[in-house]
Amino acid sequence: MYLEFFHLNSHPFAETPDAEIFFQEGGRGEILNKVMEDFINGEPLVRVTGGKGTGKTLLCKCLLLQPLGRQFDFVYLDNPVGSLNDLLYEVCVGLGMDSSAGSGRDMFVELQGILSLRKDSGKKVLLIIDEAEKLFLAALERLMRLICETGEDHILHILLAGRPALVENLNQLTSYCSDVDVHLGYKLIPFTPEETARYLDFRLKAAGISENRRTIFTADTVNKITAVARGDLHQVNILADKALQAACSANSSEVLPLHIGISGEKKEEKRAKRVILPPAVQEKKIWLSAAGILALLILLFSMFTGKSSKDTEDIISIPEQRVEKQSVPEQKPEVQPASDQQAAVSSGVVVPEPEVRPPTPE
Repeated sequence: MYLEFFHLNSHPFAETPDAEIFFQEGGRGEILNKVMEDFINGEPLVRVTGGKGTGKTLLCKCLLLQPLGRQFDFVYLDNPVGSLNDLLYEVCVGLGMDSSAGSGRDMFVELQGILSLRKDSGKKVLLIIDEAEKLFLAALERLMRLICETGEDHILHILLAGRPALVENLNQLTSYCSDVDVHLGYKLIPFTPEETARYLDFRLKAAGISENRRTIFTADTVNKITAVARGDLHQVNILADKALQAACSANSSEVLPLHIGISGEKKEEKRAKRVILPPAVQEKKIWLSAAGILALLILLFSMFTGKSSKDTEDIISIPEQRVEKQSVPEQKPEVQPASDQQAAVSSGVVVPEPEVRPPTPE
């Protein structure tokens, strides 16, 4: 174990986000403060977007630890997949409803009753939805309407945290509730190599490394981790943890670039090839798949239940006609008798030419 080798009290790069260890650089601390300020000022909807592993989940969990709890009751949803009734059921249970009392009930009406009671007691509700890009448009639309129906007091406040596809989904719903500004939000950007280096040192110090200990990760190692992780803090933690193990095995007091395994690079390449479709496209694919399956079932039903008819074909035999060849007598060319001169030439006899005499004068 590298804990004893590097004199650490705990694992510095645990994969599960820990809200107690919040690195506020890279704009994270500033965004957290602005989100709290927006809700205190009465904003009903705030969004936080960013690529994979930029710290959205950690920021949501940090918000749960803030003093907003004096004014708000928190409900946190980290996997908003399912129908709207299922999602609202989780919200109602989070607000105190008996989990066994939701069978067959309209959770939309149930939540409206709970919000009405919160209004009478002077409390508000802050619903935090992580991975909000997974919400179907129909569910997102009903949530927007629910915000509008609570009136100007806005008893219900919602924080949507998700990938950039969330922005596109919200832009499609701007006309449903003019009282809600869907454009209010903040974007988390990946760390620079310098911020990544300070992040690694911050996590090591939180794990108990000595203040006098010089940095373990060299500059070249930090650059390689930044290049491989591509802004994914989850991947940064995995690479750093494995690099510490490799350096410990090599009895090296520093983590060098050669301690960064290629397994992380291969995993990141596979992740980069994945395409996450927006919910609108996912819904379209589901409907197209269902239509294709239905068409196939109809075709199979017609094949097995319909009566097949076969047309008979009249086969007309045409007698073969043979044409006998008539023998044509061979005609020999007629031999013409040769002249006397030609006959003499052919026989080799020289024939004297006739003598030509000049005419005599009269």
